[in-house]
Amino acid sequence: MSGYVLSGDADSDLQDIFSFGTATWGEKRATKYIYDIYEKLDLVGFNADIGRARPDLHPLVRALPHGSHALFFMPWRGGTLIVRILHGAADHQKAFEGYDPWASVPAD
Repeated sequence: MSGYVLSGDADSDLQDIFSFGTATWGEKRATKYIYDIYEKLDLVGFNADIGRARPDLHPLVRALPHGSHALFFMPWRGGTLIVRILHGAADHQKAFEGYDPWASVPAD
């Protein structure tokens, strides 16, 4: 398998980003930003080694910035699991404290 799978947390993050973007900048701009995130997710899905290793958050997690956010991902079943999509100003340490990325993985 190649490509990516969104964890439940990452899916929720995307919904929050879109809601905030729509309320702040309007639907057109929010839609464009989300579209651009999905393009970056496609890139990550086929290049799981890109980005920066973040062993301080989890031994397998890598991060790649996108706009005001960072995509957090890890290898999973021959592809990439997108674990979270967090704002750059968020406390990433706190968000990953005690985090179990497998807890929000979609079932087969």
